[in-house]
Amino acid sequence: MNVLPGLHYDGLEPDGFWRPDELVQYFHRYVEHFQLPVRTGITVVSVGHSEDGRHFIVKTKTNGQREESITSCSVVIASGSQQTPKVPATRSRLPDDLVQLHTADYHNAVELPQGAIIVVGSGQSGCQITEDLLSAGRTVYLCTSKVGRVPRRYRGRDILDK
Repeated sequence: MNVLPGLHYDGLEPDGFWRPDELVQYFHRYVEHFQLPVRTGITVVSVGHSEDGRHFIVKTKTNGQREESITSCSVVIASGSQQTPKVPATRSRLPDDLVQLHTADYHNAVELPQGAIIVVGSGQSGCQITEDLLSAGRTVYLCTSKVGRVPRRYRGRDILDK
């Protein structure tokens, strides 16, 4: 599902899921393979039209606050609501000494206090965090809802196959 054009999957599990570090390594290989001009540590400040109306002007700044303008024929905005944590109001009714993290704030099992951990939500992030915690030897309870699920395989094929 995450394979990009021109650089095929080369792992042992074509129907498996990459761990986060494997996916990042694949992206790095892709950038190196195609010599892409990827830059990090940059914040997009604005996107507007050029004077001729045929291009976009993307204004950016670096962490050091250096500003730059980039002219482009196309702009892809690849962020969405999942970048903003949604925390239910019931959170405020739980004890103050209970450590509560949103998936956006989770980094690894070491940062959590000793003891069992409850992961609420069985979406992609919840399942990845659960897997990470289990790999670290932690006791984990994954809490799910009655949200319908599609089977992973149908008639011998992965449901995401072309």
